[in-house]
Amino acid sequence: MLVAANEPDLKAYGDVAAAMLQRAGMQVDYQAIDAGTVAQRRVSTKPPDQGGWNAFCTGLAGFTFLDPVRNVPLRCNGDKAWPGWPTSPQIEQLRTASFDAPDLAAQRKLAAEIQARAFVDVPYYPLGLGLFPTAYRTDLADVPKGIPLFWSVRRQA
Repeated sequence: MLVAANEPDLKAYGDVAAAMLQRAGMQVDYQAIDAGTVAQRRVSTKPPDQGGWNAFCTGLAGFTFLDPVRNVPLRCNGDKAWPGWPTSPQIEQLRTASFDAPDLAAQRKLAAEIQARAFVDVPYYPLGLGLFPTAYRTDLADVPKGIPLFWSVRRQA
């Protein structure tokens, strides 16, 4: 298991994931390395004893998961997919169909079918949800809610 030890949130995710896997009875070779090395190693398709890997943790922003088209870890197109290279022709067919969905109801139906199929094929395993509390000075206005973004922030008059 590759763990980015120099990224506090990713290190915490890795610690939790390793503990969960061990509690499930799995043997975990916990590789605490820097994030750059994780990024380099996770593209390797070699076995773990030759520099490859079996698992890694990462964090993605919530908008990544808004729909199946933007959900990069959900892509199941084999060697073109996210590291781990999941393959699921069914998920890919449903994803492609969502591009041509005639309305929101059809999009929602396809999204539900993709989600159901993801529980069968398991292209990735969501470990949990992280919330990052943020505080701002009281003299700021137009601070967007959610992810800290600052391009619309201004001082109140």
